Amino acid sequence: MKQQQVEEFYTAQVEKRLKMFVKGNERVDRAWETLIDNISQSPKNVLEVGCSIGVICWRMGLTWPNAQITGLDLTKVYVEIGNKLFRSSNLKLVHGTLPYPFSTRFDLIVLMDVYEHISLEDRDTFNKTLKENLTEDGVVFLSFPTVRYQQYLREHAPDELQPVDEDVPITAIAELTSLLQKDVQLYKENSVYHTGDYAHVVIASHGVCKRLPQNKSVRNPLNLVTDWRRPVWTKKRYRKSLVDARLSADK
Repeated sequence: MKQQQVEEFYTAQVEKRLKMFVKGNERVDRAWETLIDNISQSPKNVLEVGCSIGVICWRMGLTWPNAQITGLDLTKVYVEIGNKLFRSSNLKLVHGTLPYPFSTRFDLIVLMDVYEHISLEDRDTFNKTLKENLTEDGVVFLSFPTVRYQQYLREHAPDELQPVDEDVPITAIAELTSLLQKDVQLYKENSVYHTGDYAHVVIASHGVCKRLPQNKSVRNPLNLVTDWRRPVWTKKRYRKSLVDARLSADK
């Protein structure tokens, strides 16, 4: 499928993405929890590939205020909205796809529900581009639907599939890890909407990433209030007020 057709598909979902931001999304929140639980130190330069309107970039910018956060997305309107909605000195969204002429390498690359949308024929090139943009000690975080959940969707809910929606078996993660010359520090299957429907993966050099103690008082190494799982009403109201304040002029 041509990139223009894919971009048109996502452009039609702008309102859906904004509503998802305001109301919250369990799938995204669970992946976020895994991400912050497995990054043992604050990164300096972060790239999120397929950032949509930039919700995760926004969270990372708040969590790591000294880091420079870059989001990359192929849908131009998402980038425009995200830069208005989440404007910050340490956050920037750019329009495009990998490969992209970045001026720096990144010590954390995030692919949240993105890797399955890379076609099989493009996957090798995409993997090589990830390696080119990652620092020597860099970490890659991925979340994606499991193979059996993809099979379930094809059989029972094909309308929920996107234009490109490939399987991501464990062998694909092994191939990526080998190319990056790193280790799989974490592979965890989660049950969000169905049993074992989403997987979270952390790829890093040995010793860079490690599980944190399960004591809740030290689960966040930065001692920040970033537990996005709790449905605190003030947070939802804040998200809505942010959309109203920064995007109302465009309506």
